[in-house]
Amino acid sequence: MFSLVRAFMRGPFIAGIILSSCFALGLLLSPFTLFSNALVSLMVLRNGFSKALSVFSISVALCAVMCFAILGNLAPLLPAVLFWIAAIIVALSLRITRDYSLSLLLSTMLVFVYLVLFRVNVTDLDEFWSEKIMEFVSLFSESDRVKINDDQIRLLSSQVHFFWIVL
Repeated sequence: MFSLVRAFMRGPFIAGIILSSCFALGLLLSPFTLFSNALVSLMVLRNGFSKALSVFSISVALCAVMCFAILGNLAPLLPAVLFWIAAIIVALSLRITRDYSLSLLLSTMLVFVYLVLFRVNVTDLDEFWSEKIMEFVSLFSESDRVKINDDQIRLLSSQVHFFWIVL
């Protein structure tokens, strides 16, 4: 881990490649998304806004090329970019003020804004999460090993929404 962070701090191109790799792995395993946010914050805290902005632009360009080449659209890039921007804002406030309470308050405010926007755009939460769960379950249901009925999906959808807010 330490060697990865050391390589990340070498230069903007290497950092952009590492950040793009974390984004690609974050599409498969969500902890890598959190790791990419931590790397963006580390770049702001250690090297300032200008270097972090160059890393951000390089990684967004690489991620856009990856998304378009592999998936054919840029839809998965939008949440990552928004989370990276939020991480940059919070890390920049911490770098300038060195006040943890202000940074925590700012991050809480950004999460609140995200949840309000999410709730405004999604009118029926159970239906939204049920569709997401059905997409995931449909990958495994072709083998007839996984059988999930509608009641189980409704129960899962309410729990998934709670865990999504916590994470």
